[in-house]
Amino acid sequence: MISLPRANETIFGYVDQYYLEVQMKKLELEIKEKLDFATAEKMADSKAESELGDCIRLGWYNDELKLVSPDHLLGSPDKPYQGVESFAKSRGAEMEIDVYGGQYRFYYKQFS
Repeated sequence: MISLPRANETIFGYVDQYYLEVQMKKLELEIKEKLDFATAEKMADSKAESELGDCIRLGWYNDELKLVSPDHLLGSPDKPYQGVESFAKSRGAEMEIDVYGGQYRFYYKQFS
């Protein structure tokens, strides 16, 4: 059964096949001082919960160390975050939170 798209969603159709592409809301947390990953993670989780309510983090990217989670999704050398971003979108991510100018990126989906 296919449901109608919610706000900020686009539906694409193919013969006998449909998929839903969620347009992610992107938020930037403007931080003046340098943060470590654990602090950025807590800040992003808190912001996501305040925006989405109950939610799950689908992935993250750490630009300083060029690390992603899930760990096999590192993108190209010029856009290393692209793999985890594509993964999160394919799982219905509704929000990307960038911390410290994109140094850390986190992807979230609201529990239904």
